[in-house]
Amino acid sequence: MDTIGKRIRFYRSLYGKDFTGEKLGELAFGKADNAAQQKISRIETDRQSPKIDELQRIAYVLQIRVDDLLTPYIHPEIKSRLKNSIPRKYPT
Repeated sequence: MDTIGKRIRFYRSLYGKDFTGEKLGELAFGKADNAAQQKISRIETDRQSPKIDELQRIAYVLQIRVDDLLTPYIHPEIKSRLKNSIPRKYPT
């Protein structure tokens, strides 16, 4: 079954093995702490459902739309675009 958590993990993986859940948590939530990393881990493993504002932050960092996280279809253009870019920090 395809879930939001699995899609977040997939999009994060397009940035390469060095772009960890910890780094995503730091960029999305403005914290480089264990709580942000654990939140990403719980979301990616479907132990916690993300809130709308969390989805917005994660999508912003991953340079995708929130609906990309909500639908199972992944357009091939997104894959190629993300492989050639870097994640961005959510504005504070």
